[in-house]
Amino acid sequence: MFARCKNAWIRKTKAAAPTKILHNQRGGTLLLTALSMSGLVGATGLAVDVAQWFLWKRELQYAVDQAAVSGAYSLSKDAQGKWRERALSEFNGNRQIVTFNSSPHIRIANFGDNQNNSVIVEVKASR
Repeated sequence: MFARCKNAWIRKTKAAAPTKILHNQRGGTLLLTALSMSGLVGATGLAVDVAQWFLWKRELQYAVDQAAVSGAYSLSKDAQGKWRERALSEFNGNRQIVTFNSSPHIRIANFGDNQNNSVIVEVKASR
């Protein structure tokens, strides 16, 4: 059906019924893509954050391990009792990427039947 209006032919269209709108599939792919992309971006952001947390944990574990080894070595070789300073120096030297808001708790422990023959380094990290 066409109607003439000011020397132009205009097609008369009927208003779409609500049931036709619900069953219309035009633009469905765009909507599905938009919803999928928002989920994908969120999952990617979460994956990056979790990877960063594991890197921080690994760095902190490495610094603690090095401090304990250095403190134990210094405890066995040094008669002046500077094992705590040596362990703290190694801990601070091995933290490279991120600064944590806590300092290590360094103490002597007993290993096996011997007394005061090992060093324990503990850190509670908060950021």
